Amino acid sequence: LSVYGWLAAPYAPAAATDVIAEETEEEQKRRDEEERVETVLEGGREITRTRFPTFDPRKLFRKREGLDGGPAIGLVAPLAPLRRLAEETGGELLRDSRALAAWLERLPGRLRITFDLESTAAAGSPAAGGEPVRVEVALAGRRGGADPASQVRARHWVAAGTPEPVAEHRARLLLRSEIEEGELPISAAVAESPEGGGLLTLRYESQGERAGRSPVRVTVAVAAEDGGASYVHRMLGPADLAALADERGGRELTLPIALAADEERPVVALVEEMDTGRWGGTHAALTADSPRDLAGGAEALVLPAPKAVHILAPREIMVMGRTTFETVVSEERVARVEFFLDGQPIAVGLAPPFAVTVDLGKLPETHVVEAVAYSRDGRELGRDALAVNEGSGSFRVRIVDPRTEAQRQGRGLLVGPVDVAADVKLPRGSRLARLEFFWKEQRVGTRFAPPFVQRIEVPRDDPRGFVRVVGRLADGSTSEDVLVLNTPGASERLEVELVELYVVVTDRQGRPVQGLGQESFRVLEEGERQSIASFGDAGDRPLTVGLAIDSSASMFVKLADVQAAAASYVRGLADRKDRAFVVGFGNDPALERDTTSDLRQVVAGLFQLEPEGQTAIWKAVV
Repeated sequence: LSVYGWLAAPYAPAAATDVIAEETEEEQKRRDEEERVETVLEGGREITRTRFPTFDPRKLFRKREGLDGGPAIGLVAPLAPLRRLAEETGGELLRDSRALAAWLERLPGRLRITFDLESTAAAGSPAAGGEPVRVEVALAGRRGGADPASQVRARHWVAAGTPEPVAEHRARLLLRSEIEEGELPISAAVAESPEGGGLLTLRYESQGERAGRSPVRVTVAVAAEDGGASYVHRMLGPADLAALADERGGRELTLPIALAADEERPVVALVEEMDTGRWGGTHAALTADSPRDLAGGAEALVLPAPKAVHILAPREIMVMGRTTFETVVSEERVARVEFFLDGQPIAVGLAPPFAVTVDLGKLPETHVVEAVAYSRDGRELGRDALAVNEGSGSFRVRIVDPRTEAQRQGRGLLVGPVDVAADVKLPRGSRLARLEFFWKEQRVGTRFAPPFVQRIEVPRDDPRGFVRVVGRLADGSTSEDVLVLNTPGASERLEVELVELYVVVTDRQGRPVQGLGQESFRVLEEGERQSIASFGDAGDRPLTVGLAIDSSASMFVKLADVQAAAASYVRGLADRKDRAFVVGFGNDPALERDTTSDLRQVVAGLFQLEPEGQTAIWKAVV
């Protein structure tokens, strides 16, 4: 706060300042002695009340060197620590909104003093590492008409950049994907080191007038098994940056980091310009080879540019019938946009706004809408795909690049460096653990956060094969997609689908038969025997249960019993393992509770249903 300036306007009830959280025995004894009972006249009546002495919040705060060994300090007065902060940083504390106008009137009267912190850092000050430096500002007599009795309020601490704990906090938030990745373009990848551990290759592009002259701090965070992280900091001065610069203004750095050999852990890299305060961060990709061994080196890791065309998702969760899909284009060079539905061309837009209206049928079936943007000379500028009607509980991974039109048009094989991009759809409330990229059966890279792009080297002497992308959720669920490359006559895409069959086996009396193995079953699809990928007791598998409850007016008497029965059923599911959702239908179906493993919320959603309207049972089924 001291570095960037601040204004705090907290809301604190007046009574809160009279509450004493912790006192020493001496303070408690003295307060008891001062406490007294007094009688006052209010509204013509005598009222007896107990009066407590005013507690001085300054007693709670001591200098840093006096904290060790002292008693625990409670929050006696909410405003007291902010007052202390105001004294240290030159800030102001507004106790209510009425003080804001006066503060704004005083604001133009503030003065700004600029001094060179680089010389301070060169003299060995900890400012070179981003740590705060103590600064004192004082009036020089009556110069400039200053009153010697005037009080100077200014920051006591300044810093070049942010302290290391701030960088570590940003890294923790990035590991959890809770903040954006900053404004500096950053790309990073980690490969195993022959000496053990890992080698992180980081590339960033400095910008602005201070590019290459501002000291830079690099922070690398490696996720730990207990949910924390380990950190590595490295400071780079102007001389270091000059040695790392290339002809394009980018800078590339390699750092050894500690990696667990038994499990892949997410890695985050941050770069901060200490003079300007600008920063950038990214999740590092895990690669089988060092980025220096890839075609293009670390330049292959630079984040891709924004899409030339982007399809806007419809507002409805489920769409059917005539539906319009609109696009947003980010390049002026886009002259036309071709639209595809499930791989088949359906329309061409020749002028903005590029949009298409398509009939999706009477039922909300799953469809994939694609848009491809072209320049005036017919060159493809970019494409986007959107899957609709997948529901909120589905997990889907789909390869969106590379496209193999080049092969169909006789442009040759896809060999050398090939960028593979994937689109990932997560169920609501779920978290992606990692996304793995394979060339044939060899894993070549792992991503933990967008953009899900991996460069793969397709051998020129053996170009035929397939690309596989596998996504894994934190709960162990998986989804994958496969794309065949450079294989004439074969389907270019393999739809990998595992179909779950829940089977109940009973004897002649209708009793369940237990203990049957996989060898006891055969699965036939249109008469042809299918291989069984996995086999197990369904009672051990997590379930997702959807409850569609008739809440029409005709249920006025019965609804309470239905709610009780449904609630009993939901409570019988495995908490935090099974998931459920609730749909109520009267005139129209409504999602009362979305898919969640918090079964108490599902039960609460059941009892929010109220009987009204007619019975839209077919809409509810759809």
